Amino acid sequence: MPQYNLQKTMLGSTLYFIESGVTVDSVTVSKTAKPDINPTTNWRNFGCVNDLTPYRVTEEDTPFKCFEGARYRQETTSVVLEDGWEFTLKNHAEPIYRLMLGLAAEVADDTPVIPYAKNVREIYGWLKFQATNVNKAQDIWTMDLWGKLEMIELPTYNDKSVFPRLRFTQNDSALNVIELDNVANV
Repeated sequence: MPQYNLQKTMLGSTLYFIESGVTVDSVTVSKTAKPDINPTTNWRNFGCVNDLTPYRVTEEDTPFKCFEGARYRQETTSVVLEDGWEFTLKNHAEPIYRLMLGLAAEVADDTPVIPYAKNVREIYGWLKFQATNVNKAQDIWTMDLWGKLEMIELPTYNDKSVFPRLRFTQNDSALNVIELDNVANV
């Protein structure tokens, strides 16, 4: 039963994003500056999570030590090089179209733009991940991460539609934080 509850909590979570360079309440968003989320309209709401997978990139490290002139192998250790999340969403937000179509800047309604103008398709900013137990109206965790957002799988639109798959890669920032609440009540 706890695993089922955790699954519902994670898939019912909400993601918010605010990109680098945007100014909110006199704060220009960067690796060292993060605006608050009060009101929530300060950040772009990506909506409900459809599928969520944490990922990490590792490398094996096997140090060697010499003893009496001979090589001696030590225990192999996995070193984490990169952490992040891969996810699909139930809705499309503007940055998803920007990543999918290679648009150079944020799109305004009814304004023509040049598609596929940008070859490097990534957006730096803050991702706020709120895992909430909707049955109990309790936050389980809130996580703020600085990093880059990119699309790793394009959507397909047919009778078996596939949502676009996004990857958020965490980059180091002194403002990265996770706040755990009610973890035992998941």
